[in-house]
Amino acid sequence: MTIESISSIVVSMDSDIFLKNLKRGKWSITREVRDTNGENLVAFSGYLHFYSEGDGYIFLEKGVLKTLRTEVESSRMYRYKKINDRCVAVLFEDGKPFYSYDLESYPLFKVNHLCEPDMYRGSIVFDVNAWTTDWSVKGPTKDFRILTKYNLL
Repeated sequence: MTIESISSIVVSMDSDIFLKNLKRGKWSITREVRDTNGENLVAFSGYLHFYSEGDGYIFLEKGVLKTLRTEVESSRMYRYKKINDRCVAVLFEDGKPFYSYDLESYPLFKVNHLCEPDMYRGSIVFDVNAWTTDWSVKGPTKDFRILTKYNLL
């Protein structure tokens, strides 16, 4: 997806529509973790299930994580919570904040997360049946990118 194609999307987005769009079905996931030289360190492929629970939503990824030496089953979970009509918070499984979507920015979001001593800077782009995340991670012992593509099945 290019910036030109994003700029042609004219959408008025609110929290309920945003969350409903994520709940439309099962999503495939491909993820690569690359060092600053572009070398692939880790790959993940699997599926995302997004469903209602209580007063929020569960974002559950399951798949296979591959490194140069091993391959293991992997999963992770986030909680999505509507804050108001224009904001959705993303929380870690334990309820601690990760980042939030300010829906005034839809379909392109710039988000940050400080995980002392590391800084995660993300760019998230939504399209009709797909979205991508691109995280740059920098810290005393970290310097890599996490590229993820989600496609509606």
